[in-house]
Amino acid sequence: MAQGSVDFSRNAEVTGNTMLSLLENINHDHIAPILEQHRLTHIYPDKWYPIQVWLDVLSDIQSMPGGMFDLVAIGMNIIERLPLPPEVDSVEVALLNFGEGYQWSHRNGDVGEIYTEILGERHVRVTISTPYPPDLMYGMTYAMARRLLPADGNLTVNRTLKGDTMICDVTW
Repeated sequence: MAQGSVDFSRNAEVTGNTMLSLLENINHDHIAPILEQHRLTHIYPDKWYPIQVWLDVLSDIQSMPGGMFDLVAIGMNIIERLPLPPEVDSVEVALLNFGEGYQWSHRNGDVGEIYTEILGERHVRVTISTPYPPDLMYGMTYAMARRLLPADGNLTVNRTLKGDTMICDVTW
C-alpha cells in the first residue's frame, strides 16, 4: 500500500481534527520543519483540508530518516484524540467500527476503505486500502486495539502488505 497507489477522489477532504495529530503527537518536534514548509503550523479542528495537502505532508514525513516512527506516532495520536461513544466498549466493536469512523473524517469523494472481520475469539482482521502510508494506518490500528484492550490482553498486530492493501491481524 504505497502512498499514492490507491485511487482516491482529488476533491476529497480530511477534517482538521484528524490533521491536528501532526501538531500533537509525541514526535512533533521532529516533523515541525515539514509542517512549516507546508504552512501547517496552525491547524483548525473544524476546518476541512484538501486530502492532497495531508498526503503531501505525510509523504515528506515518510521520506525522512525515522519517518516510519513519526507516521506511527501520528496514527496513534489520531485514535487517542478520537472521542468514542459509550457503545464502543471492546476491541472487537472498536475495530468493527474503524472503517465507518475513517469515512466520517473525510468528505467529497472516495478515500478508500477499511474492512474488518472477526476471525475468532480475540482475533480480528483489518483490511486497509487507502491512499495513506501503511505506517500511519498501522499506528491507527494498533492504537484502536490498545485503547480498549482488556487487562488480561496481550496485544499483537501483525501486518502484511499485498499490493495496495495492508492486512492487519489483531490478536489479544
